[in-house]
Amino acid sequence: MFVDNGDGSCQAEGVAAREKLLGEDKRVLATGSSQGGEILSSEYGDLAGHCFAYTEFTGVPAGEDAYFVVSGERLYTADGEELGPVETAEASLRESMSEAKKHWENFQEPAD
Repeated sequence: MFVDNGDGSCQAEGVAAREKLLGEDKRVLATGSSQGGEILSSEYGDLAGHCFAYTEFTGVPAGEDAYFVVSGERLYTADGEELGPVETAEASLRESMSEAKKHWENFQEPAD
């Protein structure tokens, strides 16, 4: 699902560029204005080598408790159930990329 650009950066294969931000009433409020990503280093624990992809939204209105992010492509689980929009807190939409990445430092996969 990701393209490694070979220079430490990466990007989702076309999905992130078509992401839309929906309000609680599922009305489109903004469309992703830019996208990017980077390959995570060893300081990110078990996530090292994975792509940290992001989409930037401009003009996000204030005053809603939660927003929903949906991509331009339909995604399905292994049993055929369609995945709907992902709920996103307003605070996380306003974080810089470095602030968002900080949450993932020293990540460890759960033990089986």
